Amino acid sequence: MQKHSKNHIGNNIRILRVTAGLSQAELGERIGKTRGMISHIEVFGKVNHRTLVSIAEALQTTVENIQTFTPSQPVVTANQATNQSDQSTHYANDHQYLKREISLLEELVTYQKRIIHLLEQKLETEHQRT
Repeated sequence: MQKHSKNHIGNNIRILRVTAGLSQAELGERIGKTRGMISHIEVFGKVNHRTLVSIAEALQTTVENIQTFTPSQPVVTANQATNQSDQSTHYANDHQYLKREISLLEELVTYQKRIIHLLEQKLETEHQRT
């Protein structure tokens, strides 16, 4: 059985896709592939050049960035890569990604608190009936 390295192009695609805020289905839709195909690419790291170019375009990055990306480096988009003169806008760094994740989690907590409140009200109503 062949072991798959965590440092292959499929893993790079997954990290860049998640950082871009896309699901496998959304990326697949953007490039005309199925969610299953995106999953296969991410798991096994096998992708033809034409599909890789499409993925790079959909993720607003370059093929080279996908091929050489390491998780500790900031994500470079194609638009940022073309503007070498402004280093401060070169990277969509981990800080922006984490801020988005925190925001989504806070929103989820708000919804969960609302559900708890509604369930407590329902429980109280049921308790008053008995």
